[in-house]
Amino acid sequence: MNTRRIAIALAWAGVAFHLFAVFSNLSFSSSSESESDSADGLVVTLLLLAAPLVPYAICLLIVRIAANPILVLPAVAAALILDIDTYLAVKSSVSSTAAISLVLAPILNLILVLPLGIAVGWLLTRFGPFKTPKRKNRKSLETEPMNET
Repeated sequence: MNTRRIAIALAWAGVAFHLFAVFSNLSFSSSSESESDSADGLVVTLLLLAAPLVPYAICLLIVRIAANPILVLPAVAAALILDIDTYLAVKSSVSSTAAISLVLAPILNLILVLPLGIAVGWLLTRFGPFKTPKRKNRKSLETEPMNET
């Protein structure tokens, strides 16, 4: 199977997972709640939805411009594994501070997981079994004589 499609599918799986995680935990309030409280809840919900999607958007952008999609595959897979593990740990926890990890996981994805995953992907495309074929230098193409017939 095409590795570009696998990387794109994993990134969209991360987006779908976060949509599920946010919208499955929404509680629709009764009409007795004031409008400002519901507006604040909407802002928090949108922030909790938008922040975790940033690493997947970055991965989709890199897949689109990279010559070899293996570069992004370890990063997007590790980000998805971390997000699913965090969500399951928070759902099964009885601690009142467990939800803090839902806020910290996207930051950890951006600062640590994404760069390390891209570095592993770069090593795989540079030295590993998924080497990117070398392109000819533009200058060497310009200096070659053209065949005139």
